[in-house]
Amino acid sequence: MFADFMEVFDPNRLTFYFIALVALALVVIALVDVTQKNHTLRHNFPIVAWARYMLESQREKIQQYFVEMPRDGRPYNLRQRQWIYRSAKALPSATGFGSDAKLEEPGAFFFLNSPFATLETEAPTDAALPKPIGPHRAQPFNAKQFTNISDMSYGSLGRNAVKALAKGASLSGCWLSSGEGALSEHHLSEPCDRMFEIGTAKFGVRELDGSFSLERLKKITSTFNAITVKLSQGAKPGAGGVLPKAKITEEIAQIRNIRRDEDCHSPNRFMEFTDVPSMFAWIRMLQKETGKPVGFKFCLGDRAFALRVAEELAKCKPGDHPDHIILDGSEGGTGAAPVGLADNMGTPIREALPWFDNLLREHGVRDRVRLIASGRFATASEVAYGLALGADYINIARGFLLALGCIQALQCHTNHCPTGITTHDKWLQAGLDPTDKGVRAANYVKALRAELMMIVRACGLKSPAELTRHHVRVMQDNGKSVSLADIWPYPAALSKTA
Repeated sequence: MFADFMEVFDPNRLTFYFIALVALALVVIALVDVTQKNHTLRHNFPIVAWARYMLESQREKIQQYFVEMPRDGRPYNLRQRQWIYRSAKALPSATGFGSDAKLEEPGAFFFLNSPFATLETEAPTDAALPKPIGPHRAQPFNAKQFTNISDMSYGSLGRNAVKALAKGASLSGCWLSSGEGALSEHHLSEPCDRMFEIGTAKFGVRELDGSFSLERLKKITSTFNAITVKLSQGAKPGAGGVLPKAKITEEIAQIRNIRRDEDCHSPNRFMEFTDVPSMFAWIRMLQKETGKPVGFKFCLGDRAFALRVAEELAKCKPGDHPDHIILDGSEGGTGAAPVGLADNMGTPIREALPWFDNLLREHGVRDRVRLIASGRFATASEVAYGLALGADYINIARGFLLALGCIQALQCHTNHCPTGITTHDKWLQAGLDPTDKGVRAANYVKALRAELMMIVRACGLKSPAELTRHHVRVMQDNGKSVSLADIWPYPAALSKTA
């Protein structure tokens, strides 16, 4: 019997059977390719075309792991990702053998170190605090960090990712923004400072017909420190959104107060106001009803709108105006955005921020609002650069996702995020431990603060709030550097003191 068994399963015969099976499969694939009419390459080059498809599907991974140089990757290069990964794990982030940054490349910036640097005893890392938001409100927001977690919704992020960010905010003292998807129990899972964002669909503070509900807002007022009214975001300015009914779970429907039996459409603008004066009036109503600071967020596009904002601020009595403005750069990220908007709509933050800061200064209203910048910020030097450009605070989104373990797979919009961050797949989410990743998010904030203060002391200053354009120089095409204050001059009356 054993001999019969070995005769049937003789290794030589198995090899023949295997080769025959593969050959048959290739013949079938070739026949299918030649007879189909939907794909020209498959018809003209049967079987071979499939190799191209497979290589194309893996192109970005091959590029990231085997081709790109340490400083060439986008949106974030390898050096930026390494700094975040090591900082999040509380590992040393120092470099050896000198910098491999392209220091002579146009656009490269560097800070001006002082011959009499500030001692750490004169400027301890945790001593300098940012300016309070909404000092005129009944409940001002005394933020603790210059860098904070930007607007990311539950829905765009999975529950474990939101819980991890809440843990990180709690341990580090930074604030956590809800994003426009409303506050969920996952945002509230840890005690921390929170910004509540109201988007055009008013999720969480709306009736089923989409109208604003002040009653619902009042019920959750105790859960956040400030409100942001989102006019637009950098990754897709001027666009609303659609949440298909197939993706509306019972939990999401309850959190956002939307129907489950129909697609949910987010309009591309608010219905509650039609111009800057009526927007300011609506914000004043929110301030009065909640007692909390209220501001708004936008991506700089039409300059006339920004000018109208500055003019309206100048008309307001002290305290009778928005408390903060979040300026989002067009390079900002999101879970999904139309390519035409992501690539070619809105102003990048490096231009928008100094321009808008100057506009507010020219109208004498810069001190009335706290200016918060968001865009492609991730490392301490980029945060310092943003503060020097004119921001009071820096909001970071994708940097925190990298701290949670994001590998920049560029799959945020597919629900197949391999690290379980931007997905609702239970198996993928199971690999993200909110407790462990929350500690990493907190480590990232602390590393940002420590290195930011290192830069501040090297410039001879005591607080990040003292950084100005005079402390930065930027390389030009001719190989010479120019002061950032010459590229973006402060208004004449402020040029020597700014």
